[in-house]
Amino acid sequence: MVTSNRIKEIAEGILNHVGGESNIVSFDSCMTRVRLILKDKSKVDKTRLEKMRGIIGIVQSGRQTQIIVGPGVATNIVEYMKQDTSIYKRDIPEFKDRDKVRARVKEKYNEPLSYVFKRIAGRFRPHKG
Repeated sequence: MVTSNRIKEIAEGILNHVGGESNIVSFDSCMTRVRLILKDKSKVDKTRLEKMRGIIGIVQSGRQTQIIVGPGVATNIVEYMKQDTSIYKRDIPEFKDRDKVRARVKEKYNEPLSYVFKRIAGRFRPHKG
């Protein structure tokens, strides 16, 4: 179990080593990662982040920087960041219509051609048995 002090240390370290709060457009988490959209990815100090206790790795893909922290920890870090910073994902204009965007993506995913590809891909999944 990671203590609340450790969560605070990791969150503050992340904020410091990604260029500060002003460099973060938005953030969120998944099961094992803190996901950040940054204004300037060149401000990320990967070396310092990777040396921090509690950080497993860094993945940068497109506009997103993902900081791998392990199961269950990412959510706590993001909750701390929500409380302790002025950044909050739902206040960012590009995320205001998130539910509408998700509905459009889901609708697109269920179009006939997508359905065919889904069915074909399903044939290649390993079966338990």
